Amino acid sequence: MRNISVFCSVLFSIANAAVGASAEETHVLPIPKNHEQALINAFEIMCNLEPPNLDRLAERATAMRMQPQDVAPLNLPSNLTLRRKAWNGKLTTGPFSFLVDETSGPMGTITTCAIASSVPDVNAFRGEVMRELRLSTEPQPTFLGGHRAFIFKNFQGDGSGLVIEDLTPSGQPSVMIKLSSLKKSN
Repeated sequence: MRNISVFCSVLFSIANAAVGASAEETHVLPIPKNHEQALINAFEIMCNLEPPNLDRLAERATAMRMQPQDVAPLNLPSNLTLRRKAWNGKLTTGPFSFLVDETSGPMGTITTCAIASSVPDVNAFRGEVMRELRLSTEPQPTFLGGHRAFIFKNFQGDGSGLVIEDLTPSGQPSVMIKLSSLKKSN
């Protein structure tokens, strides 16, 4: 459980930095209403077509000419290794951040793919994600790293999860849709 906790704190630090960059770009102009749908489409294409794989997703981001973000190294327990990458992307409706992490340890490898951006209404966006991804029941919110999060377990089967996280405490109304997949060690 400690490994999962360390992993979550790593991802939250990346997301906060990434959304901060996106928020600066979107602060001047209002966010178009169709930005929410564009973000869901980006998530579907970048994260949900196949199980997340850091190397393939990095190739995809490079092919799409997304701008890499600097990602600060973290101190992790000696039994964990972390590879993480982040990019800034632009949709016709506005900017977003694309984040990929791969954490390996004794339990296996957790790969996470996420899209983060500012949205006009966090709650309406969560409802739209639930409709688009056909998520039937909304779980009770939990707090991860100080942010309200809705966790859908076994989203793509055993060992996967989907998190819709409210990053609004970082300033402007912002969200992250995150898909995590665990590949257990043999």
